[in-house]
Amino acid sequence: MKAGSRPILVAAVPTPFGPDGDMDLPAAAKLFAAIDQSGVDALFVAGTTGEFLALTHDERLRLIEVALEVCTSARVVAHVGTRDGDGTAELVSAAVAAGAEQLAVVTPFGARGGADRQLDHFRAACEAADGVPVYAYVYPELTGVSVEPATMAALADIPGLCGAKVSSPGAEIIAGYSAVVPDDFTLLTGSDRDLAAAVRAGASGAVSGVSSALAEPFLQLISAIERADPDGQAVAQTLVEAAVAEIGPSVALLKLALEVRGRPGGPLRMAAAPPAPQARDRITALVQSLGAPSH
Repeated sequence: MKAGSRPILVAAVPTPFGPDGDMDLPAAAKLFAAIDQSGVDALFVAGTTGEFLALTHDERLRLIEVALEVCTSARVVAHVGTRDGDGTAELVSAAVAAGAEQLAVVTPFGARGGADRQLDHFRAACEAADGVPVYAYVYPELTGVSVEPATMAALADIPGLCGAKVSSPGAEIIAGYSAVVPDDFTLLTGSDRDLAAAVRAGASGAVSGVSSALAEPFLQLISAIERADPDGQAVAQTLVEAAVAEIGPSVALLKLALEVRGRPGGPLRMAAAPPAPQARDRITALVQSLGAPSH
């Protein structure tokens, strides 16, 4: 990323559910609208934070349609990848027909066939997208599939594949990818706390789950990066790390933070340990320390 450029912040949004476990689409509309107005650049819908593994294809499409209705379509990244790769092209085509202008596709979990399988998978997705930009969604800790730099370089040559969301901690993997892809291939870290380090390594920004509840520290950090203000970056990085420490990669804690801020989230559909009783007090104190409005 060029010095002085403004990093991109994409909020990975959770999926609201009702007490019966069904998707709560009116709540989703309210949540997406609130996040869209929080200062982030775009919303990442139906990703891991959105519990896509617990959603049917029809549910994912309906969720994406809600996001496209509430937000400018250019501000929505619709995740349409599937665990085994089957049905991905169908979901891609349906999302494009619904008006999606940016797509993300996860690598098939435990994909056999190595790099060739990955390349075939993304070629098929980009063909189905018919010119709509596609991001490769790389998440080795979830999928068991690593993408080597040489494979990323080959992926970058696929027409329509515009970038990659890389959900691995640390900036080293970003640096490795940045060294082999073209300048116009957009790399986004999925590691919230590593936004600044990833930008220094060549990323254009981050896809952040924590920012869907607390965008403020990330926006402060982005502003300091844009100003080339090292002192401001250090202060903001401390705030980002505090937010990540309290909310982290836990969707349950993320939904609790949304509740503290008066935003709908509801229960999880996937099994997860409930937040500790003191978590609400800590998150409330964090929100207050940031001067962020809550109800």
